[in-house]
Amino acid sequence: MDLTNIPKSFWHSLSFAIVVATLGLVVIAYRASSVSIEIADAKIELISAISETRDFKSALEEENQRLKRAGAELQRKIQTLEQMLAPEKLRILKPEELKALETRPGDLGKEIIPPEKFKEFDKRIEVLQQNLKK
Repeated sequence: MDLTNIPKSFWHSLSFAIVVATLGLVVIAYRASSVSIEIADAKIELISAISETRDFKSALEEENQRLKRAGAELQRKIQTLEQMLAPEKLRILKPEELKALETRPGDLGKEIIPPEKFKEFDKRIEVLQQNLKK
């Protein structure tokens, strides 16, 4: 095959096409790497958000238990007061008895967050984690 009869403009255009194709591949590779970096960053942020959410959820569960205990304590104090204020037992309370009965007002017997919400929240977190692993 004789290459001497091929005009120089063909070789110039072929070289230009190869350079353009190489630059195109470099740009595509650069954008693809930045997209994968963004996806990796998003996954890291989601994983940290899941971790923070779990911490928040456990704190809410502890607070819910504390509120249940406080509500039960208030119910006990209300019953004690009702018994003390019954007409047959009516008497003047001593200051230390009053101090023992002091509480802050609030909703008694009402749960702030029902336990079912925590279970539903756990399921949603697990689904999100499984989707992240895929």
